Amino acid sequence: MPDGKGGVKSAPLPKTGVLGIPANPLGEDVRAIIGWRGALRAYTDRLKPILRIGRAHSLGKLVRSRMGKQVLDRLVTPISSGVYSADPMDLDVDVVAPGLNEAMTRQGSLSGGVGELVEARKAGSAVLGVRGGMHRVVDALLTELARFEVSVVTAAEVTSLAAAGDPGAPRWRAVARIAAPETSEDHSVPDAATEPAAAEPTDLVVDARFAIVATPARSSRPLLREAVDGWVDAGDWPEPASVEIVTLVLEAPDLDGAPRGTGLLVAADTTGVGAKAFTHSSAKWAWLAETAAPRHVVRLSYGRAGAPNPLDGLDDDAVADLALADLSKLTGLRLDRSNLIELGRTAWRDALSHAALGQRERVEQLEETLAAVPGLEATGSWLSGTGLASVVPHARAAAARIRHLAVAERTEG
Repeated sequence: MPDGKGGVKSAPLPKTGVLGIPANPLGEDVRAIIGWRGALRAYTDRLKPILRIGRAHSLGKLVRSRMGKQVLDRLVTPISSGVYSADPMDLDVDVVAPGLNEAMTRQGSLSGGVGELVEARKAGSAVLGVRGGMHRVVDALLTELARFEVSVVTAAEVTSLAAAGDPGAPRWRAVARIAAPETSEDHSVPDAATEPAAAEPTDLVVDARFAIVATPARSSRPLLREAVDGWVDAGDWPEPASVEIVTLVLEAPDLDGAPRGTGLLVAADTTGVGAKAFTHSSAKWAWLAETAAPRHVVRLSYGRAGAPNPLDGLDDDAVADLALADLSKLTGLRLDRSNLIELGRTAWRDALSHAALGQRERVEQLEETLAAVPGLEATGSWLSGTGLASVVPHARAAAARIRHLAVAERTEG
């Protein structure tokens, strides 16, 4: 956040809070971020009559009306941007903070409601990861698919999905455009799980009794519109955010002390910094520290909802310069190209938040429609919510419904 002198300062997020909303507006950790004036404004939440609370829908509007702009901009927006890639004004309170509406009605204030949720929050909810990186999950899944002789076609864009055959038990025809390979690099995909690469772009036609659409929202919706008769896409789905992660491997002894801990979130009103978040990955994950030592691995996240991504159109050299400049400002260290060992970029151009206002109703309407279509399912974070804890159960449930249908048909046959 700005230090008032053209620089950047950091402070720990309040320990007793939900999505950055403080349970104790006058706490020292809150004042360190929003100052006395902001804290006193936030405290007026405790003085407003309960009848003025009602049932809130927009997280941003709720926070701004109850606690003021400083809490919204300095505490809540960095978290909503970092976790949901969305503006808090567009987030549904009941989705991102289940139970908060009821809790603040019981307690008579927003901060009181937050305090109740904090008290009830299960202890020990630490972030977990996979030793060696998440790519190991993909490798394991591909190996398992190969064991069952399942074909996996990569670099293919599905352009069409349509029902064929008996309306009571339709088959599905998917058409995909397979891009010509650009390189012959080994992407660690088992040979048995990979279709032969085509020399030129080709069309692949696949007929199947069952289909699961597990692509992002931008590509899933046109496929489902074509496949499902009678489904009218309302067309008011929120615009997906563009997010890019820049990973830097650095030779920088000054980072040995982890000057910003495992990372920080950047307030939207911070000038001179393009990143919205910074993670000191090798300080966060012990296995990565062991693997990278004595070097450091850091990640910077770019792209806020409703704003152009500052990395759009930049080549790797320009991105490296910007990332190093941002990291220098965020850590207070002087880091440049001499420290850089390697750079990686991962772009997410279709980050659609499940927590957006109205999204729950849109998802329910789609799922009700799909329930009447035998043999077709859809899954993905745009339907389930972000994070493996949401995505995996949703995907498993979709697969279970297909499996149940397949077993029933085989039994009847």
